[in-house]
Amino acid sequence: MTDRNALTTPFYYGQVIAAKINLALVWVALLLVMLPTVPVLGDDTNGTADSVLQQLEILVHAKAYKPVVKLFNETIKDNTLPAVERARLLLALSNFYRNQAGDAAKARVQLKKITSEPDYKRLKAFHLANIELVRMDQALNTNADFHNVYLHARTLVMKPGVSFSQQDAKTLENDFSKLKQGLDQVSADYPVYNIHYLMGMIHLKQNRPFRADLAFGKALKLRPALFLTVPVTRLKQNARYQWTRHLGHLFVLGTAVCLILGLVAGFFLTHPWQWVRGVHLVAGLILLAAWTGCFWGTLYAYGGAGKPREVVNKDDFFPPPAYVDFRYNAPGAMPVWLLFAHGTTLVAGIYFLTLFTSKLRKPMAAVSVNLLCACLGAVSVLGLFYLRHVDFKSRYYAGQNDPGYFAFRINEPEPYLLTNPLNYPVIELDAVEDPELVKWLERYQ
Repeated sequence: MTDRNALTTPFYYGQVIAAKINLALVWVALLLVMLPTVPVLGDDTNGTADSVLQQLEILVHAKAYKPVVKLFNETIKDNTLPAVERARLLLALSNFYRNQAGDAAKARVQLKKITSEPDYKRLKAFHLANIELVRMDQALNTNADFHNVYLHARTLVMKPGVSFSQQDAKTLENDFSKLKQGLDQVSADYPVYNIHYLMGMIHLKQNRPFRADLAFGKALKLRPALFLTVPVTRLKQNARYQWTRHLGHLFVLGTAVCLILGLVAGFFLTHPWQWVRGVHLVAGLILLAAWTGCFWGTLYAYGGAGKPREVVNKDDFFPPPAYVDFRYNAPGAMPVWLLFAHGTTLVAGIYFLTLFTSKLRKPMAAVSVNLLCACLGAVSVLGLFYLRHVDFKSRYYAGQNDPGYFAFRINEPEPYLLTNPLNYPVIELDAVEDPELVKWLERYQ
C-alpha cells in the first residue's frame, strides 16, 4: 500500500518533472526527424564563392578594380551556381560598390536582390543584407540636414555652364562653408567621400585647381575605385594640369620680366647712346635678316615635306591635331606670326644683351652672362608661346616610310585649318558660317 506522505515528498515531484522533460525531448527529436531538411545559415555547397572572393582580395590588393565587377557579374550569371553562393557573391559585390567604388545606389541594388528573393530568406546573407540596408538608411536619416545641404550644393554644381552666376556662387559658398564645418560632426557611416568629391568640383569650377586636386585626392583615398562611379580621376588630372600649367606660366612670365628689367638696367648703366656706332646697327640688321631667313626657310623646307595629313588625322580625332606646316601668306595665319614675333623678341633681347655685356672688363664673364640669359630667354619666350597658343599635350605620329610627325593639340583649330587645309581633307562645310572660310576650304576638298 502506497504511503501518502511519500507521494508528496520533494523527491517524488522531482522524478515527475524529470520524466516530463524526457518525454518532451523525445517529441522534439521526433519532430526534427519528420521536418524537411533546410539549408543551414551560411551553408556553402561548393567552393565557387570562396574562389571568387579570393580573386577579389587579390585584385583589390593590386588596385585592379575594373576586372572586379566583370568577375562578379560573370560568376553570378552562372545558372549552375547554388543560391547560397549567389547570395554571398551579391553581398560581396554590394560591399565592393559601397566600400571601394563609393556607389551606394548599386550597392543598394545588390542588397535588394538578396532581400527580395524568397529562396534567400533562410540564408545568412539575407539577414546581413537587411542589416546593411537599415544601416545605410540610418546613416542618411541621422545626418538628414547635412545631406540636404549636400544635395542642394550638388544641384548647383551640376548646372550647365563653365562658371556660376553671382547668386549661385554666393549660395554655393554658404553651402560649402556648412559642408566643411559639418565634416567633423557627421556619423562615421556617412559617405564623406561624396563631400570631398563635391568640394573638388566646386574648387575646379571656381578656378581653384590646386585645392580641387587635394579634394579629389581625399575622395580617392577613402574610395580607391571611385573612378568607376564618377570621373574623379579625369577631374583630378584636369585640376593638376591646370595648376601646374599656371605655375609654369608664372615661372616663364617671371623669368621674362626679370630679363627685361635686366636689359633696362643695362641700358642705363652702360649709356649706349654714347658709344653705339653704325657698325653696331648693321650687325643688328644682319642678325635680324638671318633669323627671318632661318625661320621662314625652315617652315618652307620642312613644313610641307611628306604627307602628314595621311598620318596625323587617321584617327579622326576632333579637334584634329595640327601638324606644324604653316603658310605665311594664308589667311588667318596668326599663330605663325605670333611664333615669329616671339622669336624676334628673343633675338632682339640677345642682341641688346650682347651690346651691354661687351662693356664688362672680363670677356669670360660676358660670355657666361650672355649664355645664361640666352637660355633663360629662350625658355621664357618659347614657354609663353607654348602655354598661350598651344595645348599642354602633344603627340608623335609614326610614319611608314619616314621618321614621323610631331603634332600639337591646339586651343582653336580654325587658324591651323586655314594655314594648312590639306591636313584636314574631310570638313563639314555645312556647319561653317563664315562664307570666306567656306570658300577657302572648298579649294582643298
